[in-house]
Amino acid sequence: ARLAKELAGLQAELATAAQEKEQATRTAEEARASQASLDEKTNALEGELGRAKEMLKVEQGKLSDAAARETKLAKQRDELVAQLCSLKAEKTTLEQDLEQARIELQ
Repeated sequence: ARLAKELAGLQAELATAAQEKEQATRTAEEARASQASLDEKTNALEGELGRAKEMLKVEQGKLSDAAARETKLAKQRDELVAQLCSLKAEKTTLEQDLEQARIELQ
């Protein structure tokens, strides 16, 4: 009777161990599936990050080009302002010369 009890106890432990093994197998399979899903999401996000970095480089290039154009236009504007000032001074001189010539002709 004692051996039968021990045998029954061992069989119960064996059944429990088999259930635990089955549960551990399911948990491991779920973990592998979760890992595969996370790997897929990670790869997708890394791809998006790469595309975003490329877009950023393009936009930075555009900004750099725009800044260069702005600098060039500002230089041209300054040159035109200088020419305008020079022309105004020349006009003033010509008007004074004209006025002096009128006075001399009188």
